Amino acid sequence: MTTPAMVFSETLDVLAGNRLAVAMHSGFEDPTNLALMTFADPAGATFYPGADLRGEAFPAPRRRRSGIDLSGVRRPGSDGQQLVVYRAARGSRTEASLSLLASLSAPYAAADE
Repeated sequence: MTTPAMVFSETLDVLAGNRLAVAMHSGFEDPTNLALMTFADPAGATFYPGADLRGEAFPAPRRRRSGIDLSGVRRPGSDGQQLVVYRAARGSRTEASLSLLASLSAPYAAADE
């Protein structure tokens, strides 16, 4: 699986994530809230290279230039919960990095089962 996906609350608390999304965010001190990871954690500055984190957190043109497209889905009656799926452009360096991360985290997932 090379598609990280997470479910966030209305306040950006991380409610759930697949194995790859958890591995992708493992460098943060406390990966339980996306806003805190982005703005308060020292790893936030390196996780979003080139992003101006003083302004909008995820401006669409910068997201696309970095090779990641964040597709969010909100369902009526979901109490503000949002499913976010990270997609890398086909053939991009980001896609290769996600594939590598997936292969590296696979043995740990099998050991936990």
